[in-house]
Amino acid sequence: MVEEIIESSEEESKSSLSDKGTKVGAGLRFIKSKAVCRRCRRLGLKLFLKGEKCSTPKCPFSNRSYAPGQHGQKRSRLSDYGRHLQEKQKLAAIYILKENQLRLLVKEAISFKEDSQEKIVQLLETRLDSIAYVLGWGRSRVEARKLIISGHICVNGKKNDRPGYRVKPKDVISLADKVIVKKLYKDILLPSIKDKQIPEYLKRKNETEATLIRLPKFVEINLFNIQLPLVIEFYSR
Repeated sequence: MVEEIIESSEEESKSSLSDKGTKVGAGLRFIKSKAVCRRCRRLGLKLFLKGEKCSTPKCPFSNRSYAPGQHGQKRSRLSDYGRHLQEKQKLAAIYILKENQLRLLVKEAISFKEDSQEKIVQLLETRLDSIAYVLGWGRSRVEARKLIISGHICVNGKKNDRPGYRVKPKDVISLADKVIVKKLYKDILLPSIKDKQIPEYLKRKNETEATLIRLPKFVEINLFNIQLPLVIEFYSR
């Protein structure tokens, strides 16, 4: 009788945990946070992943530039592998790429006979989400990606919902008509677009349309002092 009562109480506790969305058996295990601002603090570099917030006093990196966690303020020496890994992680965080996406991109850049560093920059900056962000159609790369996935951006007059689509020279990128009438565009995006300075490889017809004239050059892109040779070495092993 006592064993039956114990078993029933254990079953009730498990069911109550599963009803609340808690994984059974997880206990008090530490759950790692996926907050965007923690990435900048972990990598020791402000990557401007939150758009305008990164330029304000509310930026967590400005207030706590050390790594997150209980032992974040302790100094740690990086190994040679650690330095290569950190540079790769910085590049992936800026362009919101998964490990496999970045690996394939770097492998493709290395296969060309041209300068590998410049080719990596060209492959990254001609992505549709990168161009939408540079044009000011998103306050951050995440916002620009959401705009594309929602079908609000067109390439050569056709809707394109692929953030990783590679824009070619002479392609025309434009905002869909359904975005222009939205309050978000009129009140927030439009004022910032007018003041946004775009690089020379893009030619803006108006606030809602632009053309990629040529491929970008390495010296035109701000990579936040990321050492691309270390990234190339990391994937060349």
